[in-house]
Amino acid sequence: MAWVRAARTVKGQPYAPSTVARTLVAVRGLHRFLVREGLGTVDPSTQVTGPRPGRSLPKALTIAQTEALLAAPVGDEPAALRDRAMLEVLYAAGLRITELVDLDVDDVDLTARTVRAVGKGDKERIVPLGRVAQRAVEAWLVRGRPAWRPTVPALVVNRRGGG
Repeated sequence: MAWVRAARTVKGQPYAPSTVARTLVAVRGLHRFLVREGLGTVDPSTQVTGPRPGRSLPKALTIAQTEALLAAPVGDEPAALRDRAMLEVLYAAGLRITELVDLDVDDVDLTARTVRAVGKGDKERIVPLGRVAQRAVEAWLVRGRPAWRPTVPALVVNRRGGG
């Protein structure tokens, strides 16, 4: 590990912590294999600690990417209506994916144009929906969701009606 940490790329830069960590995983796998096959008696890699890769911030989509994503679901079949409603709610309400899939139909108030989302730490919040998202959810609830005969109260269901 000291060699990998001291090594340099072709451009003369040190390897990223994620590269060092990936190398350690490969070395550990090799040593486990050697011990399992009887070609070694001890796994020295268990004593080696790797770097903790830093967490990077997520990259935001560009306006063009966002527009392309929102325009992707095309048609009036249930899958397209569901996908359009999902994307519009994610975008309009700023929900996390897990918050979206945890929504029940009762969590959406189309009259008040709000969504009741439960986020990290079971914190509940009411967030507004725009008109486009409202129309997309209405289309999904009226024309798409019933076609799949849902068996759960979830807003988002799969083709078999499950959550």
